[in-house]
Amino acid sequence: MTGPELRIVSDPSSVQRVDWEAWVMNHPCGTVFHLPGMYEAFLNTRNWKPVLLLALNESGGLSGVLLAVVQREPGVIKGHLTARSVIFGGPVADNISTVRALLKEYMKVIRGKAIFTQVRNFTTPDEEMKNAFVEAGFSYEEHLNIRVDLTVPEAEFWKGIKQNRKAGINKARKQGFTFRVTTDDSVTESFHRLLGSTYSKTGLPYPDITFFRALSEHLQGELRWFILEKDSKPGIILAAFVSKNTLWIFYPGIDQSQDFLRLRPVDLFYWEVMRWGMANGVKTLDWMGAGRPDREYGVRYFKQQYGGELIMSGRFQAVHRPLLMMIGKTGVSLLKLKGKKQ
Repeated sequence: MTGPELRIVSDPSSVQRVDWEAWVMNHPCGTVFHLPGMYEAFLNTRNWKPVLLLALNESGGLSGVLLAVVQREPGVIKGHLTARSVIFGGPVADNISTVRALLKEYMKVIRGKAIFTQVRNFTTPDEEMKNAFVEAGFSYEEHLNIRVDLTVPEAEFWKGIKQNRKAGINKARKQGFTFRVTTDDSVTESFHRLLGSTYSKTGLPYPDITFFRALSEHLQGELRWFILEKDSKPGIILAAFVSKNTLWIFYPGIDQSQDFLRLRPVDLFYWEVMRWGMANGVKTLDWMGAGRPDREYGVRYFKQQYGGELIMSGRFQAVHRPLLMMIGKTGVSLLKLKGKKQ
């Protein structure tokens, strides 16, 4: 409760699902990551637990959504030492006072559930939003993102791609790759094997397969599988979202064998993803992160070579359990856990 005119509730049944969906889709800052389907996917993922707060106005209508997910690694001890909360896209609300109310309530309910919270912005927060987070107990750190305009003609877009990527695309075109897009969840297991191969190189955690199965069930209208095959065998599978004319590059699984990578399949794959977007009415491709500006980041260099606008989306972070945060940094490498999907 925050007063007679605004109520903060955690029960998803407090609003009709269709009304929740419509509100998010009509809100200029609403994204796929605020939809009830995302809440349901988090709810059905092993070792994850959503934290949902809904702001209701005096007539019971939706006025704001804050959706976080507490992620833990498998195992009792490891789970305790790795509990972190992630908020994709931050809270979305009708006004800044509702944002403040959501953040105030969130800081109460997250206590004891996570070591820290990280808010991963997609666009640049204004000063009013930054102040609201700082007042709630968050700190701000610089973090980059890249958004690509897919409304330009393909020939013009091609001119903006850097020569190194063009060379890779042209080489891969001669290797007999095939590209396709599907909503069929039968690719989930192949995708998750490739995802495991990709993340084994970094030592970073990645979602359990139950997350992607749940996405297929609860966000079937938004989820797309982009696939690059050679000799009918998938070498790259990307789990992405298409929502509100935006294509979100979420989790890519890539065969890490040198025999595969030397053919430059990744260069061709993302070009085909962008071509598909242009042909299917997508206006913007969101890379969902490009690292910190003060650190060298090869992935950012790769992404920039396809063009697009580099923006300072920033991140907010709040530490709820400083001692466990310190233990995690020194003993369980929470530094790797806290900063990355991207």
